[in-house]
Amino acid sequence: QDLRAPIGGRCALGRFTTSSAMMLCVARSLVRGSRRMVGGGIRQTMLHSSSSASSSSLPFFDATTPVNKHSSLLMGCVCYDPSIGDIWGGIKEYLVHEAKLPFDYVLFSNYQTQVKSLLNGHIDIAWNGPIAHVMTEQACPSGKQVVSLGMRDVDQDFESIVVVRKDAKIATLNDLNGRVVVTGASDSPQAHVVPLYYLEMEAGIQFQTVIAQEYDVGKHGDTAVGEVKALEALLSGEGQKAEAAILSRMMWERALAGTLPSVDDTLLSSSCEELSTVTLPKFDHCQFDALLPCTHADKNDKEAKLRDFGHALFAMEWDNPEHQRLLKLEGINREWVPPRQAGYDIVRSALMTRAGGKPIQAASNFQYAGKSRSFSTAATSTSSSPRVAVIGAGIAGVQTLRSLKAAGINATAFEASGKVGGLWKSNYSNFGVQVVRPLYEFPDYPMTEIKSSDYATGPQVQSYTENYVDNFGLRPNIQFHTQVQSVKQERSDKDKLSWKIETKNSQDGNIKTETYDYVVVATGLFSNSNKFLPSSLEDKENVLHSSDFCDAGVAKGKRVVVVGGGKSAVDCAIEASKAGASSVTLLQREPHWPTPRNIAGLIPFQYVFLSRFGQGLVSTYTGPLPETGFTVNASHKVFGSWVT
Repeated sequence: QDLRAPIGGRCALGRFTTSSAMMLCVARSLVRGSRRMVGGGIRQTMLHSSSSASSSSLPFFDATTPVNKHSSLLMGCVCYDPSIGDIWGGIKEYLVHEAKLPFDYVLFSNYQTQVKSLLNGHIDIAWNGPIAHVMTEQACPSGKQVVSLGMRDVDQDFESIVVVRKDAKIATLNDLNGRVVVTGASDSPQAHVVPLYYLEMEAGIQFQTVIAQEYDVGKHGDTAVGEVKALEALLSGEGQKAEAAILSRMMWERALAGTLPSVDDTLLSSSCEELSTVTLPKFDHCQFDALLPCTHADKNDKEAKLRDFGHALFAMEWDNPEHQRLLKLEGINREWVPPRQAGYDIVRSALMTRAGGKPIQAASNFQYAGKSRSFSTAATSTSSSPRVAVIGAGIAGVQTLRSLKAAGINATAFEASGKVGGLWKSNYSNFGVQVVRPLYEFPDYPMTEIKSSDYATGPQVQSYTENYVDNFGLRPNIQFHTQVQSVKQERSDKDKLSWKIETKNSQDGNIKTETYDYVVVATGLFSNSNKFLPSSLEDKENVLHSSDFCDAGVAKGKRVVVVGGGKSAVDCAIEASKAGASSVTLLQREPHWPTPRNIAGLIPFQYVFLSRFGQGLVSTYTGPLPETGFTVNASHKVFGSWVT
């Protein structure tokens, strides 16, 4: 049966235990002789595998007879299923014989030991999950830097969901307060760490009880056994009855498809459902990580080997039958993809909270020749170039930073939050762009994630902006969680003007003062810090600013009034109507007619209205709200009286 797990796409959830899976991998390696066992240390690590392994209790990997590290690359990966040896044995054959890359691999029973082996130089590359990726960033030794080499296409934008019992009467995010929730293992990023951080720390949910299914701890949820047990607990109703479960979307879909023997798919579909009104943040999963020395003299040889490894993986072609077989074995949809860091921000935030708020320095993406898109210049900054401070890392801020950096100007951006993107980080329910893709994208970095005729959603724009920052290596030039306290102009003895900027780190409270030659204020007009509510309504219940209207379910069955006539007002009115509001009234000072996406249902609006001729028609056109089947009352306030 197809019992494959979500993370690698091929984990058998049958009678194999963690230990038997590891032993079977060892046996296959010894019998077939196709994979080299590196000394006694790695064999000892395997034989001492445990479902509750920790870095302190396991024998440490000691390569007593290592491969020639001047010519070969040694990669580590965690063995959570008997097929892991077959997968990497096949990829090794490709790398050694077809790509002509000296390569070998070793198997670990848990991520803690794998990360320690990478940090201590016993392996060159670690095939890390998201928790291990951030652990590597946290523990990177002085004089070294973490670089990421690439990932699978399926590792990007991994999804977690909340599943609830239908009889628990949970319909909205707020309904989760005071409930009993069951999760996967406590070190599972998709079924515990990331979703719980978001729900408890960012959404403010207070559960009655959180029950973690502690299976295969140390493997960071790769086996997904904890998620299966969470579904079983949700269905059983025994003991402290679980009312909700947190798991990956992939495991939920496989459970509904009947591919999990211990979960009754008929009972599951009849008694449980996804809580569709709650959208958990997506994150990236596995990534190849390596360490490079910070000094150029020491890292040239290592860089060359890592570059060869990356190029060899990216050269695998889906149309090549043997390559396709290996790619499918590794759970890849079509190809290996370049590295990125934005997808780990939520993981960093979650682990930083656990570590007491200590900031985490994000890894860098390995720079492959020819991988970055071109720009007007590739100049690098020099010590003689002016220093420029950019306040804000939203759309305007990152474009400014990109242009300055490309022109060789030393620029630093200060961002108060932990992410780039500005308003696109989060906003009201179902927010997005009101124009087609070509009208809202960076000129030097096309948005290839959607079709040219599509309207990007808010999360798509945020992901695209994060990719833009990573593609051009802007992240090291951004100081996150840094609030600008004051900006003062000064004149030096030589009559030179400069700017003194005082900043405060919101995590450790550290205050710094630095001097810059120029300042670019890129905070935007619509910052969430500029919310406006009339003073008479500030303390009223059921009064929200549009940016706080994140759960449209609160409008169900209620009479809703939306004040304003801009895009966000129209969007919120539509979302409230979709959510089942009994009525929705839109209040405007002056008449305003939204433009439909397609004129007469056929012609895209930009071909008509984005022209001189079209502008002359705007004042005479009236029509329905864009592509909705919902009735919205439009009221206009004129000289103190109401006209509907």
